[in-house]
Amino acid sequence: MTTTEQIKLLPDQNEFLELRPGLYRCTFVLTFGPVGLPIATFLIRGNPIPATDNKAHEWIMIDAGAPPHAAQILAAIERVLSHPQDTLKYLCITHSHMDHTGATLLLLERYPTCKVIAHPEERPFLCEGKGYNSCSGDRWVFNVMKFLTGAPAKMKVPVENVVWVREGEEWEYQSVLKVVETPGHTPGKKSLVVCCC
Repeated sequence: MTTTEQIKLLPDQNEFLELRPGLYRCTFVLTFGPVGLPIATFLIRGNPIPATDNKAHEWIMIDAGAPPHAAQILAAIERVLSHPQDTLKYLCITHSHMDHTGATLLLLERYPTCKVIAHPEERPFLCEGKGYNSCSGDRWVFNVMKFLTGAPAKMKVPVENVVWVREGEEWEYQSVLKVVETPGHTPGKKSLVVCCC
């Protein structure tokens, strides 16, 4: 965590910035008094792959930020997805903590054909309202963090909107995003490796 004043210098704060053709990042700052936690979300243009031209209209998002920023995240996305044919096809959730899922329901409402990509071990936390405080841990840091962040989720994503993907399993955009299981932070934590763009 850093102070809010330091974070105000981010070039992608509250706006998607194109990092390289077809790959965008936007950072929102979740503040706790004078302390700010930067939370990044990503957009990837897809179909055709690699999608470096304006003919591609399917987009993939990685993580959905924190709940206080949901409306701002949607507005930032709509500034990038500005063509009438643009649509958010997938929302890839790395894990189900609130700072990674905050705009999920709003995005599913705005883009009703969008599917959430998540690891099956996240189902209780993403879809069933279970809190991470129900998980066992063998490290004091994990036990302290689950106490602070493990309250039952207020958000429940409809299970029919989720595609469960494990490392090595095939999914439509596996040539763009490779799923790598990295459990520990949460049971179904996954990392996503951007393969092209």
